[in-house]
Amino acid sequence: MKCPKCQAKNLEGAELCRQCGAKLEKACPNCGATNLPQYRFCGTCGHNLAPAPEPMPTVAPQQPIPTAKEVVKMRPRVPTGIEGLDNLLSGGLQQNKVFLVSGEAGTGKTIFCMQYVLAGANRGENAVYVSIDEKPSHLMEDAQSLGWDLKKYVDEKRITLLDVTPYFADVRAGKEKAIDVRTVVTDLTKQIQRIKAQRLVIDPIAPLIFGEGSTVQVREYIRSLIFSIADNLECTTLVTSGIPSGTSKLSQYEVEEFVVSGIIVLSVSSLQARRVRTLYIRKMRGTPTDLNDHVFEILPERGIVVREAA
Repeated sequence: MKCPKCQAKNLEGAELCRQCGAKLEKACPNCGATNLPQYRFCGTCGHNLAPAPEPMPTVAPQQPIPTAKEVVKMRPRVPTGIEGLDNLLSGGLQQNKVFLVSGEAGTGKTIFCMQYVLAGANRGENAVYVSIDEKPSHLMEDAQSLGWDLKKYVDEKRITLLDVTPYFADVRAGKEKAIDVRTVVTDLTKQIQRIKAQRLVIDPIAPLIFGEGSTVQVREYIRSLIFSIADNLECTTLVTSGIPSGTSKLSQYEVEEFVVSGIIVLSVSSLQARRVRTLYIRKMRGTPTDLNDHVFEILPERGIVVREAA
């Protein structure tokens, strides 16, 4: 309250001014009568002398907490080009991740990979194909037998079929025990940048481990290689791995499946007294999938065509 004499501010309820010592009184706003400062009501008319409460501060409305969908930007999908498969993958593979195509010999792993890079080429996406078990010329012949003109895209420098012989030269000469992961990734980076590739295939990945080593060392090498590819090469990558017949293994060294973002298993199964090729999606991060076996065929010009669930 203000002192009527010196206008100094005083605590509410004080009887004397702290500045000049004058007796403090407050006038009733209703009848004008003076009242002692400790009075809550006017002694003349009974009016409430308590000061009006200060208005509550305006609180800005809280912003809604962003949901996970708003915080995490969904990766684009890369179509595989394989009939019936992209529907099972919510549109395709997540961009710039590494995926494993696993299966016994003769189940269609190389055809799967060729179909993948050709589908990209038809979409204007270049690719690097590291073919380790087959020479590039044999790969083009195999594609031609299915009615695919892989050579056309190779001649146009849209698809690079990479000869991996230089990787093994020092190992075979006894100068090195194994191939340096950094060398592989550096060379792949150069090839990818040269043609601005968006798709990469390593078919199969196991021979890149060339050389003697303990199981622990081999597994650590594979782990390092796959992580390096995922972190440094801006490509959606397929790596293949053969598995022995009659086993439940998903890869040759049993570590590939733990470090890739997805696994597609190709196999030959018995169905109603006949042998059929089947495919199932064992793992696919960020993608709802089922674990059913799906029958597929390999047809001229169309390649792998996924049919109904087995």
